Amino acid sequence: CHLPHHHVDRQQWPEGLEAWPKGFLGHTYNLVRPRRKNTRSTVVYTMTGTTLVFDEWTNAYAYFKCCRRDLKCDVPTCFNLDGTMVDADGVLVGTRAKCPDKITQLKVALGGSDEAVQGERRKLKRIEQLAVMVAEMDKCKGDVTATKRKVQECRQELDRLSAGGRVGRPQSQAAAAALMELDANQAAGPAEE
Repeated sequence: CHLPHHHVDRQQWPEGLEAWPKGFLGHTYNLVRPRRKNTRSTVVYTMTGTTLVFDEWTNAYAYFKCCRRDLKCDVPTCFNLDGTMVDADGVLVGTRAKCPDKITQLKVALGGSDEAVQGERRKLKRIEQLAVMVAEMDKCKGDVTATKRKVQECRQELDRLSAGGRVGRPQSQAAAAALMELDANQAAGPAEE
């Protein structure tokens, strides 16, 4: 779609639209002046197509609404010198100082609402809790492994001392008693609360 105010269509201008739209600077490919010959019609036009350039988003959006609502014609994407862009489907892209603070203040919001954001926050909090639990479980597994290793060392020490005839020492007797108690606890299984 070309601008309805195109020079070629001068004879076909709708009444009341004899002037260029407010803030209109031109088609993007006409505003770029490449150094190499014939690259504007090939490279630049391929990249920008029929995009238009306006001074600010308010003028571009007013033009968009006029074309879509009144003239019933498609509108190409409009680049604006204020850093925003009115997409071909009317969506404003970019930032501007007048953007509302809350998403609920927007007339049209794509991508989410406060309820959806809160739901995602709850899911994220649950995932973080699960990550902490997994880390604690890994730590406990390490503690169990270390305890099993210590029990094994105690058994080896007890066997070594028993074989050497030194079972009468108080440390050996205490180690034997601890192992017996540990074996009894393991045989009984975990205590129920």
